[in-house]
Amino acid sequence: MNKSNKRLLCILEIIGNESKHGYQIMLDYFNAYNEKISTRTLYEVLYKQADDGVLEVIEMNTNIVEGKKRRYYKLTPKGGKLLEIKRAEAEIYQEPTQSKKLKKIDNK
Repeated sequence: MNKSNKRLLCILEIIGNESKHGYQIMLDYFNAYNEKISTRTLYEVLYKQADDGVLEVIEMNTNIVEGKKRRYYKLTPKGGKLLEIKRAEAEIYQEPTQSKKLKKIDNK
């Protein structure tokens, strides 16, 4: 599994069944993997997956930060299926350290 597919899997795992805003996804990514993800990289993934129908973007009028509505990202049914596919791929090509990290997210 290449780096971009691993990153996508990790982001989808972090979002899971919740709606999360980008900054929370970045914090959860760091806490789960002890690795930073750049803002640019994260939003490139989020925007692409939203364009592909994998993520739903929800703007919250009640949560405005620095004059901007905060956007939350949620898996769509298509996103749930993609997450299952990526999990299966990870099991096939899994490295021992990746297994531990994915289990850590599942046990949250």
